[in-house]
Amino acid sequence: MPRRVIIVLFGLLAALAPAVPAAAADPPVTLVGQASLRCLTVQSLSTEPGAKAIVWDCNGKANQEWTYTDAQELRVYSGSDVKCLDVQGRGTAPGTAVQTWNCTGATNQKWTLNANGTITGHHSGLCLDVTGGGVSPNGTEVKIQTCTTGTNQKWARPLADLPAGVYFQDTGTLTGWNSFPQKPQKQGVLRTVGSPVYKGATAIEARQTYINEGGGYHSETIQHRTQAVGQDRYYGQAIYLPPTWQFHNQNVTFQQWSPEDPEGPWELMYVQNDELRLGGSGGFAATLGKITNLRGTWIRIVTRLKFHATDGAFEVWVNGQKTWSRTGVAVLPKTSQTVRWSSGIYCTGWREGTPSGQSVLSIYHDHARITASYALAEPANW
Repeated sequence: MPRRVIIVLFGLLAALAPAVPAAAADPPVTLVGQASLRCLTVQSLSTEPGAKAIVWDCNGKANQEWTYTDAQELRVYSGSDVKCLDVQGRGTAPGTAVQTWNCTGATNQKWTLNANGTITGHHSGLCLDVTGGGVSPNGTEVKIQTCTTGTNQKWARPLADLPAGVYFQDTGTLTGWNSFPQKPQKQGVLRTVGSPVYKGATAIEARQTYINEGGGYHSETIQHRTQAVGQDRYYGQAIYLPPTWQFHNQNVTFQQWSPEDPEGPWELMYVQNDELRLGGSGGFAATLGKITNLRGTWIRIVTRLKFHATDGAFEVWVNGQKTWSRTGVAVLPKTSQTVRWSSGIYCTGWREGTPSGQSVLSIYHDHARITASYALAEPANW
C-alpha cells in the first residue's frame, strides 16, 4: 500500500474535504504525531474491538491507514474488518484510553480535525494526545487529554502519494519544503530553474552574494522534524557546482542537520578546495571525496543517520560509492530529540572574513529524499 509524505498540518484539507458517504471517502492516509514523528497505529495489527491506539514507526501497513469520513469518523481497515477510532467507555476524563471499536455512529467515535493540527473528540471536547509528550517510543499509548499547545497533540496528514519507506521527497521545488516561503539572508536567492536539472522540469538554485559585511550568509530550504532519536534515516539528493566554480580554501556548506528545541548547529556537509567534507560540533569530521573533475556535473550524495546512544550509524555515499562509514557508535543530536535538514548554500567563511574565491556563489539542488533505505534515497533510482 503506498504511503504518503508529510507536508502540512491537515486542518485546511479537512475544511476542504467534500461531504461524501463513508464508503466513498478519500483514500486512507497516515496521521503522524509531530512530537514523536511516529504514526497513529492500531496495536499489533489487531482487527478485534478494543485494540489500543498507539504510535509506531510509520511503515505503510493497514493498521496505520486512516480514512476521515463525512460522518467525522476516523476509520481503519476495510470490509468486514473496518473499525472506528473510539474513546474507551464513552469516557470524558483526561487520560481516558483511545482504542478501535466497531463503528456505531456514537459521538465518542466522532472527531474534528482542526487547522492547528489537533484532533478533538466530539463527546469529550479533549484532544488526541501521545502520552508523556516529547519523542515517545514505539508502543506509547494514545489517550484524550485537555488540549494544550504541545506538539504531542499535533498530527499531520499527507498531500502526495509516495512509495512505502519514503518520508519526504522534492523534485526541485521550493514549495515542497515545510520552510516555504523561505527567507534567504542578506542578498541571498532561492529560486527554481529549468536548467541545469538532474531529472524532471526544475531544480533549486541557492545563491549568495558577499556584501562587505559579516554575519550569516544562508540561502536554504529546510525540512523540520525529519528524524527523532531511535530512528534510522537516509537523506539523498543531487547537487551541481557550475563549471565556473573556483576551488578555494573556505567552507561552503550545501546541507546540514541541526538539532531542534534547543536548536543549533551540529553536522555540516560542504565543499572546501576540491573536496567534499563533513564536520561540525557533532564530533564527526571526514573528507568524503575529491570532486576535481566534477564541476558542471550532478553529484549524487546519500547520507545515513541512525540516532542511538551506542549503536548509531553515520555513513555517506557519493555517486553510488560508500566513501565514509561509522557504525556501532554514539550518534545523537546533542541535547535535542529531533533534527531538521537544511539544503542550499551557507558561505560559512564569510561570517567573519572575506571571500577567498568568487563573491557570488550558486549551488544547484535536485531530487531530495528522506527514506528508510539507501536504495530508496539514491537519486539515480527514482
